[in-house]
Amino acid sequence: MPIPATRSCSEEKQAVHIVLVHGTWARGILVKTPVAAWCHEEAEFIRVLKRKISEIMDNTYHIHIEPFNWSGSNSIFAREEAAKNLAAKLDEIPADHLSFVVGHSHGGNVGLLAISRTEQSGRHYLATVATPFLKIYATNRDYSLGGWLLSLYIALLSISAGIFAHRNMGSIEISMPLYLILLSLAATFGWLIGASVYRFLINPPPKNRLSWTPFQMKPRLLERATAYNTKCIPHPLLVVRGIDDEAGLVLSAGLIANRVTRLVYDFSTGQTAAMMINLAFAISTLFSPAHPTKWDCTPPKFSD
Repeated sequence: MPIPATRSCSEEKQAVHIVLVHGTWARGILVKTPVAAWCHEEAEFIRVLKRKISEIMDNTYHIHIEPFNWSGSNSIFAREEAAKNLAAKLDEIPADHLSFVVGHSHGGNVGLLAISRTEQSGRHYLATVATPFLKIYATNRDYSLGGWLLSLYIALLSISAGIFAHRNMGSIEISMPLYLILLSLAATFGWLIGASVYRFLINPPPKNRLSWTPFQMKPRLLERATAYNTKCIPHPLLVVRGIDDEAGLVLSAGLIANRVTRLVYDFSTGQTAAMMINLAFAISTLFSPAHPTKWDCTPPKFSD
C-alpha cells in the first residue's frame, strides 16, 4: 500500500515517485510480512527520507513513496520475474513525473534490470544500497568428451580404492588372477557410475534433436535473466556501500567460488594429467614387490 506523503500539495507541484525495492528474504523466508521492515511507513528510514526530502526540495515537489514487493527468493529467475513486474509498474508512471528507484541488496539488481527493460528508461533514477551486482555469461564449452572423461576418472579412482583397500587388509592374501578380476570389476563399476551420473544428472540428452534440456538451457537462461545495460540510464547511478556489508562479502565469496570451480573444471575436463597420474599410481601399486601373491586360507587359531 502506498505510503502517504508528509505534506499536501497542489497540482502545480512536480510529482516525484520513489519506489523502494527490498532485498532477499527481507519480508521473511517461510512466513512473509506484507512489507519489508525498512519499507514500512513507520520505519526510521522512511521518516528520515521524508525529512531530508523536505529540507532539500523546499516543498516544491509532490513526493509519493511506495514499496515494491516481490518474493525475495534468493534466485536469479525470481529476480528476473520481479524485474518484469517492476518494469511494468515504472511504465505506468506518467511521463512528466520524476521516478526514483531505491534498491537494497538484490533489490538493486531488480531495479537495474527493470529500468533497463522499461520503455523509457532515461527518465528513471536508481540508487542501490549494499547491492552485489551480478552478471552471468554463458560460455561455449565442449561436452562431447565429458562423459568419457568422467567415467574414466571414476574407474581409475575405483581401481586405486581397491588397491588401497587390499594393501591394508592385513594377512589376507589373494592370487594375482583373482586380484585382477576384482580390480576389473571395480573399474567396471566405477565406469558405470560415472556414465550414469553424466547421463542422467549432469548432461541428460534432449527429448529430440531440435530442443535442449533444462540443464543445457540453464546457462543461457541465467545469462538472459541477468542481462542489464547500465548505459540505458543517462543519470548518475548512485551506489552506496558500507564496510563489510553483505554485498562485499557475497562478491568476495562468489569470486573465490568462481575461481575454484573454474580450476576444478579445467583440471578435470580440459586436462588428462590427473587421470594419467592416477593410472600410473594404480599400475605401479599393482605390480609392487610388496604386493601379496596368494590367498591365505589358514583358519585362525584360538587360545584355550
